[in-house]
Amino acid sequence: MDGKWIYNDDESGVWNKCDEEYDTREEAIAAGREAAKEHGWTDLFVARMKAVAPEINIDAHEILNNAACELNDRYGYCIELGESFLSSITDTELSLLQEMLDATVVEWRKKINYQSKMFICCEVEQIPLGEGE
Repeated sequence: MDGKWIYNDDESGVWNKCDEEYDTREEAIAAGREAAKEHGWTDLFVARMKAVAPEINIDAHEILNNAACELNDRYGYCIELGESFLSSITDTELSLLQEMLDATVVEWRKKINYQSKMFICCEVEQIPLGEGE
């Protein structure tokens, strides 16, 4: 999908008028002109697709802070067990945890064969329609 071309009858909103993706701008224009004739559109737009995917960020520091809060809530009473736990974690250990979490997200995406079907439209261009198109 990334880099392919599509057409639509509106430059904004959801681009769902096009059932195919085209390798070139010219192919998208030709197919769009046919669709415009068939459906009686007054406007035609083409755009290049740019794939987008959500960033999945798991923050190691936040996870450890949550664990520390859980310790305090569960067992802390008058002493700060959570603070003691946090102070026992070195920067190197925190970095290691972050690397492991990042690697886990990458591995998960591979395991489920995640491929985003979401895209944004770039290089949007209005195509003039002649009379009868």
